Amino acid sequence: MVIEILLRLPAKSLGRFKCVCKRWQSLISDRGFAKSHLERMDDSTWHLELVGSCDGLVCLSDMVYSGFVLYNLTTKEGRNLPGSDHFRPDVFLLGFGYDSRSDDYKIVHSKERNDFEDKMMVIFLLKSSSWRTTQTILESHLCLYGRGHGIYWKGALHWCVLDRSKEKAEDVIISFDLSEEKFQQILWLPEVDGNISFEGLEVHGANLFVYHGSYKDCFQAWITSEYGKGGSWTKLYNFTTEGISGYSFWRKIPVAYTRSGKIVFQVDVYRTIMFNPEDNTYKDYPIQHRHDVESTIYMETVISPYLDCEPSRI
Repeated sequence: MVIEILLRLPAKSLGRFKCVCKRWQSLISDRGFAKSHLERMDDSTWHLELVGSCDGLVCLSDMVYSGFVLYNLTTKEGRNLPGSDHFRPDVFLLGFGYDSRSDDYKIVHSKERNDFEDKMMVIFLLKSSSWRTTQTILESHLCLYGRGHGIYWKGALHWCVLDRSKEKAEDVIISFDLSEEKFQQILWLPEVDGNISFEGLEVHGANLFVYHGSYKDCFQAWITSEYGKGGSWTKLYNFTTEGISGYSFWRKIPVAYTRSGKIVFQVDVYRTIMFNPEDNTYKDYPIQHRHDVESTIYMETVISPYLDCEPSRI
C-alpha cells in the first residue's frame, strides 16, 4: 500500500520524503522504483522547459514552481535555484548567459507579460543566488517575433522583434547586454522572398544565425559575424525539401551543422534527421521515450553551477 501511494506522488515530494526514514530512502532511491514512477507519469506532469546553454551549463525552468535548474552534463553537477516572484509560464522574454565583467552567470526574464506594455527586466545572479528588478525597459512598440528564449552571443542575449514604432513595421534583432544590463537594436533581418517568413535565431560557430521557411518547404539560412546596425548577412543555405515524402520543413528547427555541410533538424517530438542539402537525402533518428522535446548545443566543460560555493550532485 505504501509503495502504491508513493508511486502516485510528484518527484519533488519524493525527494523530500527520502528524509522520513531509512526504509523510504532506500525504496525511493531504488532503480526499479524510479522506473515504475516514470512509467506512471503522463505528459501533464512534465513541466521543465529549456532556457539555454552557456559554457557547458544548461539552464532549465520549472514551469510549475517557477524555479530554475543549472546542470553540467559533463560533470553531472546540478543546482536548484530559487524561483522568481515575477516569473510566469507565459513570460515574454527569458534567457541565460555569462557576464564577463562580474564573472557571473545570469538568468533574465521580463516582468510584464502583455505584448502592449513596457516590459521591466528581472535578473538572477548566480554568485549571490538572488533576484533583483532592474530599471531597464523594453518598450511596448517592440513585439516579440518567434521564441521568447534569448540566444546568447558575444556577452548578450538576443531576440528577434517587430518594431511597430514606424509607419511600416520592421523586423529587427535586439540584444540585452549582460554587463551593462541594457537593450540595444543591433541588426535588421536579411531581406528574403515575400513567401518566406522568419523562423528562428541561433548561434552557428562564432556567428549569429537566422533561418527562414515556407509552406513550400523552402529553407534559407543566413549568418553574420558583425555587430551594429551596419552588420551584413551572408547566405549560408538555400534549398527545398519538396522531394522528401513525409516531411515538411515548415517550422522545423536546425539543431547542428556538420563540417561536411549536413544539417541536423529536429522535425518534431518523434524524430530528428540528418539532412544533406546537396542531394536531398536524409538519415532518420527516432526519439525514444518522447514527451515535449527541446534541444540545445552545449560545450563540454568542468565549470561548476555552484561557482565558488560547495558543489553537490542532483
